[in-house]
Amino acid sequence: MKNKILYGIIAIILIAGIVTFFIHGFNIGNVYGSYTKIGLYIETGVNKEEVTQIVNETFENKEALIQDVEYFGEMVLITLPQVTDEQIDSFLAKINEKYSLEYTKDDLDILNMPGQTFLEVAMPYVWPVAISVVLATAYMAIRYYSLGVLKVIGKSILSIIIIQAIIVSLYLIFNLPIDLSIVPAVLFGLGIAVLYTANKNNHLLDIKKQESEDN
Repeated sequence: MKNKILYGIIAIILIAGIVTFFIHGFNIGNVYGSYTKIGLYIETGVNKEEVTQIVNETFENKEALIQDVEYFGEMVLITLPQVTDEQIDSFLAKINEKYSLEYTKDDLDILNMPGQTFLEVAMPYVWPVAISVVLATAYMAIRYYSLGVLKVIGKSILSIIIIQAIIVSLYLIFNLPIDLSIVPAVLFGLGIAVLYTANKNNHLLDIKKQESEDN
């Protein structure tokens, strides 16, 4: 009964993930998505809180990353989902008004970066993940060879695929950004798959041992 409930929940998550993918696709975060970097230098010093307020007002509360660049607080780096020239003009006007400056766009370090597709994001991690999967399944095949090598490998790979599919589905369902967090999430899923498969195999070994003793 418990297994049926668990399988039902997994099926719902996977189906919801597929539906969500066709509705809005992946949410590529600032790290991999199209973004604009704005370097703002003010000789007399930059008040990070004031700049944050201006950024929120100008760029319609887009998710922004504001970092100190210089030790003396003279420069900040603002990273945003790609913005328009009009928004940059508005930001510049507010900065000039706030700090009594006469800056033009040439006084800002502006960098526009195109977004990457999910495939482009995933490619650097394909080989490391593939090697990890091969090592994990090889360990399972050696450790539980008495249960049947092909059966153990098949179950191990199936567990890895299902758990990774659940992780990707959760990213889709909750519209989580695909950023650097995806790496530990995938590795965590791989670990869970290995532990789950090992636990199931240990249970089967115990049953086989008990049957052998009874005979």
